[in-house]
Amino acid sequence: MGRTSDARQKILGAARSLIEGRGYSALGVAEICKAAGVPKGSFYYFFESKEALALAVVDEHWAGTLALELSNHAEPVRGQLQEIFDAQVDMVEAVVAEARDRGDVTVSDPREAARAVPAQLEGQVMFAKLYNSPQRLSPLWDNCLLRVAGS
Repeated sequence: MGRTSDARQKILGAARSLIEGRGYSALGVAEICKAAGVPKGSFYYFFESKEALALAVVDEHWAGTLALELSNHAEPVRGQLQEIFDAQVDMVEAVVAEARDRGDVTVSDPREAARAVPAQLEGQVMFAKLYNSPQRLSPLWDNCLLRVAGS
């Protein structure tokens, strides 16, 4: 029976941690291998390129492992992100409530309507980055207004 290796999982784990901490662009294969404690040759045995590794990390994310790890180990990060999101919602809620009072929009729950705006913003920014297309942000404000007005 052949020897089993956990090098692939070590590389994936190191890449995931480094990408979460510093982003993808700033990383090199040598740094990933050093963090994983594996030789560079092991990297190329399992992954054709850094891009192939990134795709494997994304695949694992969608399989749920990254989300599960973040939920167990990154409570301070999640808490900070919740505070930031809540502050954004607070600002938008004040504007929506004011617009409702003027009769510009008809919403029953300004807080709920306000939650849609940062969510829409984050989604549009994600798509702009994903497609490397700032033009995808062009309809952002019109879409947000439609979303709030339709609540």
